[in-house]
Amino acid sequence: MIGPIDPRFAYIAIAIPFALLWAALYLWSPHTRKEQLRLSAIFVAVGVIADSFLYFNDYWRPQSIAPLHIGVFSIYPESMLFGGAFAGIAAVIYQVVSKQSSTPAHIERVWQRRAIVLGVFIAVTILLLSAGLNSIYATALGALTVVATIVYVRRDLLVPALASGALSACIMFCFYFIIVHGVANSEEWCRSIWLLYGTPFGARFVGIPLTELVWGFSAGAAIGILHKFIHRIQFTRTAVSRETNKHEK
Repeated sequence: MIGPIDPRFAYIAIAIPFALLWAALYLWSPHTRKEQLRLSAIFVAVGVIADSFLYFNDYWRPQSIAPLHIGVFSIYPESMLFGGAFAGIAAVIYQVVSKQSSTPAHIERVWQRRAIVLGVFIAVTILLLSAGLNSIYATALGALTVVATIVYVRRDLLVPALASGALSACIMFCFYFIIVHGVANSEEWCRSIWLLYGTPFGARFVGIPLTELVWGFSAGAAIGILHKFIHRIQFTRTAVSRETNKHEK
């Protein structure tokens, strides 16, 4: 077990394992690098916006190693690192694990599909926030609504969505388990920065907040099929798999 670590480093300690896995996937899977980079670049900004305007208000208030405050807007490098790393992982983890490749993207009506996804997510999230739901649940349900919308149009993306969500949640579970049980003062971290600590919504599984796993599955499922839906990409078997089957015949 690692000795006590200042809560100021909690957020960066959470983000670093995701960044390391992101780098491993990038090196391991050349054919998914473009999508991984694209989604990561987008969610670097999304991570900052979501933390500053949503999660820091009612879900958690971590400290930062180098915060930048512009009025009511807070820019944490940890938000950028976690948002980009998580999105990059969720975007390609299913392809890497299942050893599938994808067809070239179709560019027609891309903006229309982007508008549909963004509109559905924003509308559902705002509606749930207005009803008093905590932002972590509101965004998770917003993401699941996006998944349902996409799958309604593209039934072939159901399995990739579920697999991406499950893999993302499993990754979060493994990393959080190591942190929760490997850092001596992890309970102090939870108590000082997690706003749901000790509330009816603060349920945990082996010490890990269930909210994190619910959010991880929901966000992972949506991000995992986002690029495929927007660019009308179809999954195909990799060349290696096709060659193997050819020899078997």
